[in-house]
Order: sequence, then structure tokens, then C-alpha cells
Amino acid sequence: MGRKRSLYLFSLLSLGCAAASVTVYAASNDVSVRNYEMENSYIRLAVEQDSGQSEYLRYKLKAVDGQLNNNEDNNKDLTYKYFYSGITSFRINDTDYVYGRGEDVGKPSFNAYEKSHTSAQRFGNVVIEQKLTFSEGFTKGFDDMLKISYKVLETGEGAVVGADVIIDPMLGDDDKTKFTVSGAAIGKEAFFSKNVPTEWKAEMSGSSAVSAYGKTNGVSHAPDTVYFGNWKKMYDELWDYSSDINSAIDDGAVAVRWEPVKVEPGYEFTTYYGIKNYAAEPNGNDAKVVNTSASFPAVPAALMAIALASAAACVVTYRKEKANEG
Repeated sequence: MGRKRSLYLFSLLSLGCAAASVTVYAASNDVSVRNYEMENSYIRLAVEQDSGQSEYLRYKLKAVDGQLNNNEDNNKDLTYKYFYSGITSFRINDTDYVYGRGEDVGKPSFNAYEKSHTSAQRFGNVVIEQKLTFSEGFTKGFDDMLKISYKVLETGEGAVVGADVIIDPMLGDDDKTKFTVSGAAIGKEAFFSKNVPTEWKAEMSGSSAVSAYGKTNGVSHAPDTVYFGNWKKMYDELWDYSSDINSAIDDGAVAVRWEPVKVEPGYEFTTYYGIKNYAAEPNGNDAKVVNTSASFPAVPAALMAIALASAAACVVTYRKEKANEG
């Protein structure tokens, strides 16, 4: 009787381990919202919600635990620490507008269930929604990137709209960002319009302790151009900005641009910025990106598999003993 009870209890314990691994996975992606911030285990988003501020509806991003195999990026900035540096502008029917300076449509709000912050503004006869969402980027099972999306909700007849999203990476306290595209360092201002990179990397200029990534693929409309340059010039010139390929990058920023096109309601401009999580290979080689069809991060998935196997073995053993008793 004691042995049967032990087997039964061990089965429950094993199944409990499996459930716990699922809970750990789910909890990592769960978000909490307080005041003007939203965070999960990887990243923290803050949005300026005071309409009296000139930075109204601009946002900034910070690592929480960031990359799980790197403790050096914990609680480090991923964008400039003040709201004003990142800016999104639109060219609508040949007139330029800055998001946050339009007329509010509804009240900006966080939604913990959708893991997002949503606002909308009217510019002339066009209404555009900004939605900032914690989302999977490179690694399945990890909501470690910010999906930055602008959806056209209303248009006048024949509206022509373009979008320009400026991201100002600051890694930790290092504002002199080092950029990499396809393994090549970008030391001077550059732009990509024919072969727009599907991803780009930003690192601290003097170390690789903190890094972040941009992602432009997997969206309904790919950008026309991605610019790498100096933040002040991008910020001051917006739609007039063009890269000076002879100018060194001292205060790095990225502009993701969609040229104006005729749009209908539902048209969306989307890009991503955030963390790329890794997991170590079993043979001890360098870390690699987890990008499989599995639904769980590597460690919780392995724990769950072991727990389920143990539970199954216990059930089989118990059945065999019952048969022998018969």
C-alpha cells in the first residue's frame, strides 16, 4: 500500500512539475500595468500620457531581465531615457504631421490582456492609431520585442499617407550606438532602400554587454527605406532627412520610412524593436537563437518533457503492479 501511494504521489509531483514549467513560461509573458508603464519579464514600455507635454504619446523602452543568458542588460535602457528623442511623423497629402500633436480620438490606454498601449489621433481627415504591443520577434515563445504599429482608421477620398518612425537606441548609459547589418558594422551614415535589411542590431559602442534589435519583416507592408545616422539631424529634419555617407555616426538613431501611397482604412505601417533571446546549445557551443516550432522556451520545455515522461513511467509501473496482483 505504501509503495502504491508513493507511486501515486510521485505521479502527481511529476505532473505538477509539468504544470509549473507551463506556468513559468506563461508568467514570463504576462504583463503588469502601473501608471504610464507596462512590463513583462523581458522589457518595460513607458508612454507619455500627459497631453500637456510636448512629448505626448511618445514612448521609451527598457530591459527588465532582457536577454535571459545575459545579466548585464538587466534594468538597462534600450532607448534614450527621456521621451522626446523617439518621434513618428506622417506625410499626408503633402503635409507633414508629428504623432502626438494631432487631435485625440478616444482616450489613450494600456490593455494588459492585449499586452498593448493604444491611442489614436486625427490629422485633417485622416485618423491614425498607434498601437505598441509586446510581441514575439525572433524567438518563438518570448514576447521580448515591441511591435510598433500605425494603422489608418479613417481616410478622406484619395488620401496619400507615408510614415517615418525614428528609434533612438541608448544601450545602458551609452548613447553612442554601434550598428550592425548582416554582420557588417555601420560606422557612417547609411541607408538601405533596394535591399532593406530584415533585421539590424544596436550595441554599446565600447562593449557588447547590452544589445537590441530591429526587425522589419513579417509585416503587411515592408518599409521602403531604413536610415542609420545621427539622431539630431534625423530629429530636426524628419522627412527632409537623407544620409550623408561621409558623416560618422556619433549619436546613433534609426529611421524606418514608408513613402507616401494611396491608402484605405486598415492600411498599417509596422516595425519591431527590442531583445533577441538566446539559449545555449546542449553540446556547450556558443549560444544560438531559439527558433523552433516548440511553443515553450527551451528550459521550461525540457522540464515539462522530463516531468511528463516521469509521470507516464509511474502510471505504467502502477498498472504493471496491479496486473501482477491479479
